[in-house]
Amino acid sequence: PIADLIYNHIVSQPLAAETLELILTDNSNQFIQNIHNLACLTFAFLSGPTYLFLYKQRETLYYSLFDEVTLAKSLVEQIALMSRGRDDMYEMLLDCVRRYVREDLRAVVCDCDGNNNIVVSSSDSYYTDLPAKLISRKPMDDPMETILYVTSVGEPGEMYGTTVRELRKARAKRLGALQVKMPEINMQLLYALAGICLCTFPVVSAGSRTVGGVALLHVQQIQMGGVVFAFGCVLNFLNELRRVPTEIGGGSYNVDDVLETMVKGLEEELDARLKEKTVSYTD
Repeated sequence: PIADLIYNHIVSQPLAAETLELILTDNSNQFIQNIHNLACLTFAFLSGPTYLFLYKQRETLYYSLFDEVTLAKSLVEQIALMSRGRDDMYEMLLDCVRRYVREDLRAVVCDCDGNNNIVVSSSDSYYTDLPAKLISRKPMDDPMETILYVTSVGEPGEMYGTTVRELRKARAKRLGALQVKMPEINMQLLYALAGICLCTFPVVSAGSRTVGGVALLHVQQIQMGGVVFAFGCVLNFLNELRRVPTEIGGGSYNVDDVLETMVKGLEEELDARLKEKTVSYTD
């Protein structure tokens, strides 16, 4: 209805009608048609690869999350098998894995006062810069570095090192997939091309009323509504894929629900093992 209203408003204007007649008499209509076709083709050529690029980035994120959670569970199993009996070391390693899950895998960071309180920000720059901030943390603040340091002596250290190394590779893939790579000018160009297509469509189609009469304009009103709907869907799909998947209200492609399900069992096991350790101390 909005597209039809705009269409009727443009065509019904006296100045617009005189301009259309002038366009038809001096063959300028073909030039506007060429602009319209060029803008539509350019939009199609740019929106297709943009969608594939963003979808591939989101697909890589899901694969890396599954690898990372699987390796984290393997690390917990190794800690349980090789460190049981060494109480201080066992508790320290389990606490490191729990810190890694809460502060890194869930894509949140600790507050600046060091109280391990989870900080959640609603600003876009916070989530945009988060992958780079996580990868640039000091080794002393990295739980995996603590695990390597504690287990560096003895034969089990090599096994821990292999698991931690693979876990860091999966983490690097996850952070790389989370990092925003597409500049804003890409979407601005797509919006500009869509605007050109929508502005030239009424001018091109209204000139055909001298051939098909007013009845043809009613058909083109429906076409105008379909074009507006198609452009809106494509641009909304691209904007949803561009949103950082870990931010609050991250859109239709948010990974928080999937990640919550994936790490639920891991966190429950870590809490149960640490609680069992605390109970044994009390006994």
